[in-house]
Amino acid sequence: MLETEKFAKSKGITTIYLSTHDKQNFYKHLGYAFCDPIVSFGVNTDILPEGFLLKFLPENSAERDSSKSSENTSIPTSGSPVVPPSVAPPPPPPPPPPTRATQKERPDIVRWDPSAISWMKKDL
Repeated sequence: MLETEKFAKSKGITTIYLSTHDKQNFYKHLGYAFCDPIVSFGVNTDILPEGFLLKFLPENSAERDSSKSSENTSIPTSGSPVVPPSVAPPPPPPPPPPTRATQKERPDIVRWDPSAISWMKKDL
């Protein structure tokens, strides 16, 4: 972790964010503190068309209303446009319920709860 922080700092990054579901104490020991969830598009947002990220805001958002003038913004594509299928495929069937035998054989299996994710950050 120290090498990762050192590398990030050398690239001009001033704050590191992470998510964890079971190592909160480890990261607290390293100086991380709990924070609000972070959303990342995993891309350099500077190269996205103006107004593109506003499309992800809720419909009733004030920022979205102010972007109506730039509605003609589109995502650059290469090749032919993608045509959606005329009929959506049916959803997959639900998984079978766990059996008592499975739970007895593997008591160490714990279903991971995505709502148990902790977001943490550290200023470098």
